[in-house]
Amino acid sequence: MHKNSYILLDILRTVISVLLLVTFWGLMAIDNPQLLRLNRTTVVMLVTYIVTTFAAEYIFGGYDFGRKKVRDIMVSLIMAQFMTDFITYMMMLFMNTNSFNDKVFRFSAKKLMLLCLVLHVLEIVIYAKLSGRLYSRSNTGEKCCVIASKDRDIGNIRSAMKMKNIAISKIIDHEDVADWQKEILKSDYTVVYDIPLDARARVMEYAYKYNKNIYFSPEICDILEKSSEQHMFEDSLMFFSPGFELSSGQKAAKRFMDIVLSLIMIIVSSPIWAICAIMIKADDHGKVFFKQERATIGGRPFGIIKFRTMRDSD
Repeated sequence: MHKNSYILLDILRTVISVLLLVTFWGLMAIDNPQLLRLNRTTVVMLVTYIVTTFAAEYIFGGYDFGRKKVRDIMVSLIMAQFMTDFITYMMMLFMNTNSFNDKVFRFSAKKLMLLCLVLHVLEIVIYAKLSGRLYSRSNTGEKCCVIASKDRDIGNIRSAMKMKNIAISKIIDHEDVADWQKEILKSDYTVVYDIPLDARARVMEYAYKYNKNIYFSPEICDILEKSSEQHMFEDSLMFFSPGFELSSGQKAAKRFMDIVLSLIMIIVSSPIWAICAIMIKADDHGKVFFKQERATIGGRPFGIIKFRTMRDSD
Protein backbone atom coordinates (compact mmCIF):
# COMPACT_ATOMS: atom_id res chain seq x y z
CA MET A 1 0.00 0.00 0.00
CA HIS A 2 1.34 3.42 -0.98
CA LYS A 3 2.58 5.81 1.73
CA ASN A 4 0.19 8.57 0.59
CA SER A 5 -2.75 6.22 1.09
CA TYR A 6 -1.69 5.55 4.68
CA ILE A 7 -1.56 9.29 5.23
CA LEU A 8 -5.05 9.75 3.75
CA LEU A 9 -6.41 6.93 5.93
CA ASP A 10 -4.88 8.58 9.01
CA ILE A 11 -6.43 11.91 8.01
CA LEU A 12 -9.84 10.28 7.55
CA ARG A 13 -9.49 8.58 10.93
CA THR A 14 -8.67 11.92 12.59
CA VAL A 15 -11.59 13.62 10.84
CA ILE A 16 -14.13 10.97 11.90
CA SER A 17 -12.82 11.00 15.49
CA VAL A 18 -13.21 14.78 15.71
CA LEU A 19 -16.60 14.68 13.97
CA LEU A 20 -17.96 12.05 16.39
CA LEU A 21 -16.80 14.11 19.37
CA VAL A 22 -18.21 17.38 17.96
CA THR A 23 -21.56 15.70 17.19
CA PHE A 24 -21.88 14.33 20.72
CA TRP A 25 -20.70 17.51 22.40
CA GLY A 26 -22.78 19.84 20.23
CA LEU A 27 -26.03 17.94 20.79
CA MET A 28 -25.50 17.50 24.52
CA ALA A 29 -24.68 21.22 24.86
CA ILE A 30 -28.16 22.17 23.59
CA ASP A 31 -29.69 21.12 26.93
CA ASN A 32 -26.44 21.59 28.86
CA PRO A 33 -24.88 24.91 27.77
CA GLN A 34 -22.29 24.63 30.56
CA LEU A 35 -20.47 22.12 28.33
CA LEU A 36 -19.40 25.03 26.12
CA ARG A 37 -17.46 26.57 29.01
CA LEU A 38 -14.30 25.36 30.71
CA ASN A 39 -15.39 23.87 34.03
CA ARG A 40 -15.11 20.68 36.05
CA THR A 41 -17.97 18.95 34.22
CA THR A 42 -16.44 19.68 30.81
CA VAL A 43 -12.99 18.41 31.82
CA VAL A 44 -14.29 15.24 33.49
CA MET A 45 -16.55 14.44 30.53
CA LEU A 46 -13.79 15.04 27.99
CA VAL A 47 -11.39 12.79 29.88
CA THR A 48 -14.13 10.14 30.20
CA TYR A 49 -14.86 10.35 26.47
CA ILE A 50 -11.20 10.00 25.44
CA VAL A 51 -10.38 7.16 27.87
CA THR A 52 -13.56 5.26 26.99
CA THR A 53 -12.89 5.70 23.27
CA PHE A 54 -9.49 4.02 23.56
CA ALA A 55 -10.89 1.28 25.83
CA ALA A 56 -13.86 0.62 23.52
CA GLU A 57 -11.65 0.44 20.43
CA TYR A 58 -9.39 -2.02 22.24
CA ILE A 59 -12.38 -4.17 23.21
CA PHE A 60 -14.30 -4.10 19.92
CA GLY A 61 -11.48 -3.35 17.49
CA GLY A 62 -11.76 -0.91 14.63
CA TYR A 63 -9.88 0.86 11.85
CA ASP A 64 -8.43 -2.55 10.82
CA PHE A 65 -8.76 -2.06 7.07
CA GLY A 66 -7.14 -4.96 5.28
CA ARG A 67 -7.56 -7.24 8.28
CA LYS A 68 -11.35 -7.21 8.52
CA LYS A 69 -14.23 -6.75 6.11
CA VAL A 70 -15.60 -3.23 5.86
CA ARG A 71 -18.94 -4.23 7.37
CA ASP A 72 -17.18 -5.86 10.34
CA ILE A 73 -15.16 -2.69 10.91
CA MET A 74 -18.38 -0.71 10.66
CA VAL A 75 -20.11 -2.81 13.32
CA SER A 76 -17.04 -2.69 15.61
CA LEU A 77 -16.82 1.09 15.38
CA ILE A 78 -20.54 1.52 15.99
CA MET A 79 -20.43 -0.71 19.07
CA ALA A 80 -17.34 1.10 20.37
CA GLN A 81 -18.95 4.51 19.79
CA PHE A 82 -22.20 3.47 21.47
CA MET A 83 -20.21 2.37 24.52
CA THR A 84 -18.33 5.70 24.55
CA ASP A 85 -21.53 7.72 24.12
CA PHE A 86 -23.38 5.84 26.84
CA ILE A 87 -20.63 6.05 29.46
CA THR A 88 -19.93 9.74 28.76
CA TYR A 89 -23.67 10.49 28.79
CA MET A 90 -24.04 8.78 32.17
CA MET A 91 -21.05 10.74 33.48
CA MET A 92 -22.75 13.97 32.37
CA LEU A 93 -25.93 13.01 34.22
CA PHE A 94 -24.00 12.24 37.41
CA MET A 95 -22.04 15.50 37.14
CA ASN A 96 -25.30 17.42 36.63
CA THR A 97 -26.78 16.04 39.84
CA ASN A 98 -25.93 18.92 42.19
CA SER A 99 -27.49 21.95 43.85
CA PHE A 100 -26.93 24.14 40.76
CA ASN A 101 -28.47 21.89 38.08
CA ASP A 102 -30.58 18.83 38.92
CA LYS A 103 -31.01 18.21 42.63
CA VAL A 104 -32.02 14.61 41.91
CA PHE A 105 -30.65 12.24 39.29
CA ARG A 106 -32.68 12.26 36.09
CA PHE A 107 -32.27 11.22 32.46
CA SER A 108 -32.13 14.48 30.53
CA ALA A 109 -31.57 15.13 26.81
CA LYS A 110 -32.93 11.66 25.93
CA LYS A 111 -34.11 12.67 22.45
CA LEU A 112 -30.84 14.44 21.75
CA MET A 113 -28.95 11.36 22.84
CA LEU A 114 -31.01 9.19 20.48
CA LEU A 115 -30.38 11.65 17.65
CA CYS A 116 -26.66 11.56 18.47
CA LEU A 117 -26.59 7.76 18.17
CA VAL A 118 -28.36 7.88 14.80
CA LEU A 119 -25.96 10.54 13.46
CA HIS A 120 -22.98 8.58 14.74
CA VAL A 121 -24.14 5.48 12.87
CA LEU A 122 -24.47 7.49 9.64
CA GLU A 123 -21.07 9.12 10.10
CA ILE A 124 -19.35 5.80 10.78
CA VAL A 125 -21.03 4.10 7.81
CA ILE A 126 -19.92 6.88 5.44
CA TYR A 127 -16.40 6.88 6.90
CA ALA A 128 -16.03 3.08 6.69
CA LYS A 129 -17.19 2.95 3.08
CA LEU A 130 -14.87 5.79 2.02
CA SER A 131 -11.86 4.33 3.84
CA GLY A 132 -12.60 0.82 2.57
CA ARG A 133 -12.77 2.08 -1.02
CA LEU A 134 -9.53 4.02 -0.57
CA TYR A 135 -7.78 0.94 0.83
CA SER A 136 -9.02 -1.27 -2.03
CA ARG A 137 -7.89 1.18 -4.71
CA SER A 138 -4.50 1.61 -3.06
CA ASN A 139 -3.87 -2.13 -3.02
CA THR A 140 -4.73 -2.64 -6.69
CA GLY A 141 -1.87 -4.31 -8.55
CA GLU A 142 -0.16 -5.80 -5.49
CA LYS A 143 0.52 -9.52 -5.54
CA CYS A 144 1.72 -12.27 -3.25
CA CYS A 145 3.20 -15.74 -3.47
CA VAL A 146 2.00 -18.56 -1.24
CA ILE A 147 4.52 -21.06 0.07
CA ALA A 148 2.78 -24.14 1.45
CA SER A 149 3.04 -27.90 1.74
CA LYS A 150 2.31 -29.87 -1.41
CA ASP A 151 -1.40 -30.38 -2.18
CA ARG A 152 -2.39 -28.18 0.81
CA ASP A 153 -5.83 -26.59 0.47
CA ILE A 154 -5.44 -22.79 0.64
CA GLY A 155 -9.05 -21.78 0.03
CA ASN A 156 -9.10 -19.56 3.11
CA ILE A 157 -5.88 -17.84 1.96
CA ARG A 158 -7.46 -17.11 -1.43
CA SER A 159 -10.49 -15.54 0.25
CA ALA A 160 -8.35 -13.42 2.57
CA MET A 161 -6.14 -12.12 -0.24
CA LYS A 162 -9.18 -11.37 -2.38
CA MET A 163 -10.62 -9.32 0.47
CA LYS A 164 -7.36 -7.37 0.64
CA ASN A 165 -7.45 -6.91 -3.15
CA ILE A 166 -4.10 -8.70 -3.46
CA ALA A 167 -3.60 -11.19 -6.30
CA ILE A 168 -1.94 -14.57 -5.68
CA SER A 169 0.78 -14.83 -8.33
CA LYS A 170 1.96 -18.36 -7.56
CA ILE A 171 1.57 -21.24 -5.11
CA ILE A 172 4.89 -22.97 -4.40
CA ASP A 173 5.88 -26.13 -2.56
CA HIS A 174 8.24 -25.24 0.28
CA GLU A 175 10.70 -27.87 -0.97
CA ASP A 176 11.24 -25.97 -4.24
CA VAL A 177 13.79 -23.60 -2.72
CA ALA A 178 15.02 -21.94 -5.91
CA ASP A 179 11.44 -21.39 -7.09
CA TRP A 180 10.19 -19.69 -3.92
CA GLN A 181 13.33 -17.56 -3.60
CA LYS A 182 12.78 -16.20 -7.11
CA GLU A 183 9.06 -15.62 -6.51
CA ILE A 184 9.58 -13.82 -3.19
CA LEU A 185 11.74 -11.23 -4.92
CA LYS A 186 8.98 -10.51 -7.47
CA SER A 187 6.09 -10.34 -4.98
CA ASP A 188 4.87 -7.63 -2.61
CA TYR A 189 3.77 -10.15 0.03
CA THR A 190 4.83 -13.65 1.05
CA VAL A 191 2.34 -16.03 2.68
CA VAL A 192 3.91 -18.93 4.56
CA TYR A 193 1.22 -21.48 5.34
CA ASP A 194 1.40 -24.73 7.28
CA ILE A 195 4.94 -25.88 6.54
CA PRO A 196 7.58 -27.44 8.89
CA LEU A 197 9.21 -25.03 11.31
CA ASP A 198 12.71 -25.37 9.89
CA ALA A 199 11.44 -24.67 6.36
CA ARG A 200 9.38 -21.75 7.62
CA ALA A 201 12.42 -20.25 9.30
CA ARG A 202 14.39 -20.38 6.03
CA VAL A 203 11.57 -18.74 4.07
CA MET A 204 11.00 -16.00 6.64
CA GLU A 205 14.71 -15.21 6.95
CA TYR A 206 14.96 -14.88 3.18
CA ALA A 207 11.87 -12.64 2.96
CA TYR A 208 13.15 -10.54 5.88
CA LYS A 209 16.54 -10.17 4.18
CA TYR A 210 14.88 -8.53 1.18
CA ASN A 211 12.38 -6.49 3.25
CA LYS A 212 9.25 -8.32 2.06
CA ASN A 213 5.90 -8.34 3.87
CA ILE A 214 5.23 -11.72 5.50
CA TYR A 215 2.08 -13.52 6.57
CA PHE A 216 2.58 -16.83 8.39
CA SER A 217 0.39 -19.32 10.21
CA PRO A 218 1.38 -19.58 13.91
CA GLU A 219 2.42 -22.71 15.74
CA ILE A 220 2.07 -23.26 19.49
CA CYS A 221 5.64 -21.99 20.02
CA ASP A 222 4.70 -18.68 18.37
CA ILE A 223 1.69 -18.28 20.66
CA LEU A 224 3.84 -19.01 23.73
CA GLU A 225 6.49 -16.56 22.57
CA LYS A 226 3.95 -13.80 21.97
CA SER A 227 2.70 -14.01 25.57
CA SER A 228 6.13 -14.53 27.16
CA GLU A 229 8.15 -12.20 29.36
CA GLN A 230 11.75 -11.20 28.59
CA HIS A 231 14.34 -12.26 31.16
CA MET A 232 18.09 -11.75 31.11
CA PHE A 233 20.33 -14.68 32.08
CA GLU A 234 23.62 -12.82 32.47
CA ASP A 235 24.18 -11.66 28.86
CA SER A 236 21.66 -14.05 27.32
CA LEU A 237 18.10 -13.04 26.50
CA MET A 238 15.52 -15.66 27.50
CA PHE A 239 11.74 -15.80 27.16
CA PHE A 240 9.65 -16.97 30.11
CA SER A 241 6.13 -18.32 29.62
CA PRO A 242 4.21 -18.24 32.92
CA GLY A 243 1.33 -20.32 31.57
CA PHE A 244 -2.24 -19.26 30.94
CA GLU A 245 -3.94 -19.88 34.28
CA LEU A 246 -5.50 -16.77 35.85
CA SER A 247 -4.94 -16.00 39.52
CA SER A 248 -7.90 -15.92 41.93
CA GLY A 249 -7.91 -12.12 41.87
CA GLN A 250 -7.79 -12.03 38.07
CA LYS A 251 -10.65 -14.54 37.85
CA ALA A 252 -12.80 -12.45 40.22
CA ALA A 253 -12.02 -9.22 38.33
CA LYS A 254 -12.72 -10.87 34.98
CA ARG A 255 -16.05 -12.26 36.18
CA PHE A 256 -17.08 -8.88 37.56
CA MET A 257 -16.15 -7.11 34.31
CA ASP A 258 -17.90 -9.80 32.24
CA ILE A 259 -21.16 -9.19 34.10
CA VAL A 260 -20.94 -5.39 34.30
CA LEU A 261 -19.87 -4.83 30.68
CA SER A 262 -22.41 -7.39 29.46
CA LEU A 263 -25.26 -5.60 31.21
CA ILE A 264 -24.13 -2.21 29.87
CA MET A 265 -23.73 -3.45 26.31
CA ILE A 266 -27.05 -5.34 26.36
CA ILE A 267 -28.76 -2.03 27.11
CA VAL A 268 -26.70 -0.01 24.64
CA SER A 269 -26.89 -2.50 21.77
CA SER A 270 -30.53 -3.58 22.20
CA PRO A 271 -31.72 -1.47 19.20
CA ILE A 272 -29.16 -3.23 16.99
CA TRP A 273 -30.37 -6.62 18.25
CA ALA A 274 -33.91 -5.77 17.21
CA ILE A 275 -32.76 -4.66 13.75
CA CYS A 276 -30.68 -7.86 13.30
CA ALA A 277 -33.64 -10.06 14.29
CA ILE A 278 -35.94 -8.32 11.80
CA MET A 279 -33.39 -8.56 8.96
CA ILE A 280 -32.69 -12.27 9.58
CA LYS A 281 -36.40 -13.08 9.65
CA ALA A 282 -37.09 -11.04 6.52
CA ASP A 283 -34.22 -12.66 4.61
CA ASP A 284 -35.45 -16.28 4.48
CA HIS A 285 -38.29 -16.41 7.06
CA GLY A 286 -36.31 -18.96 9.09
CA LYS A 287 -35.44 -19.06 12.76
CA VAL A 288 -33.85 -15.92 14.17
CA PHE A 289 -31.72 -17.67 16.80
CA PHE A 290 -29.34 -20.61 16.65
CA LYS A 291 -28.69 -22.80 19.69
CA GLN A 292 -25.51 -24.75 20.24
CA GLU A 293 -23.70 -26.55 23.04
CA ARG A 294 -20.15 -25.45 23.88
CA ALA A 295 -17.57 -26.41 26.49
CA THR A 296 -16.13 -24.14 29.18
CA ILE A 297 -13.43 -24.57 31.85
CA GLY A 298 -13.00 -28.21 32.83
CA GLY A 299 -14.95 -29.34 29.79
CA ARG A 300 -18.30 -28.41 31.36
CA PRO A 301 -20.98 -28.06 28.66
CA PHE A 302 -23.18 -24.96 28.43
CA GLY A 303 -25.74 -23.74 25.92
CA ILE A 304 -25.41 -20.60 23.83
CA ILE A 305 -27.99 -18.68 21.86
CA LYS A 306 -26.82 -16.49 18.98
CA PHE A 307 -28.21 -14.91 15.85
CA ARG A 308 -28.43 -17.38 12.97
CA THR A 309 -26.00 -16.47 10.17
CA MET A 310 -26.41 -19.54 7.93
CA ARG A 311 -29.25 -21.61 6.53
CA ASP A 312 -30.67 -24.26 8.83
CA SER A 313 -29.41 -27.00 6.52
CA ASP A 314 -25.82 -25.75 6.86
